[in-house]
Amino acid sequence: MRHLFSLISIVFTIAIVGMAQNTTRPNLEPEITTAGQPTEFTDSLIVDSSLISISGYDKPLRATKETFFVSNKYACDITAISITFNYYDMQGRQLHAVTQEITQEIPSGETRQLYIPSWDKQQAFYYYLSPQPRRSATPYKVEYRINYVRLRQHP
Repeated sequence: MRHLFSLISIVFTIAIVGMAQNTTRPNLEPEITTAGQPTEFTDSLIVDSSLISISGYDKPLRATKETFFVSNKYACDITAISITFNYYDMQGRQLHAVTQEITQEIPSGETRQLYIPSWDKQQAFYYYLSPQPRRSATPYKVEYRINYVRLRQHP
């Protein structure tokens, strides 16, 4: 009988200790964003490629990363950008396509160099405007489309 009472006490103690605890800080409000409607201190999804430019794309033959520059012409800081890259051989046949979201702070009016992992895992291709390699390799062209940028409003 004594063992039964001890067992019931242990089970009861485990049940009380194992109850869920609320670890959320009090008075938190969810952040709500609406595409195209930026609000103060809130990120928003915006699509206006006239206020952002991409330049200086480069990917030499043995590179494991593709680099390019993004210039922010928005009145707000960019916190992320989504870009779709389409890769073509010199005859215009598609070789590959990839969409990348890059999280990067780009202050208003400034430019940052960004990079993405190279699609060319076998290192057999080089961007046609990059230096031509000594060994035989295939040149390619790239086109991009900006899907969206994420902006942060200034206070």
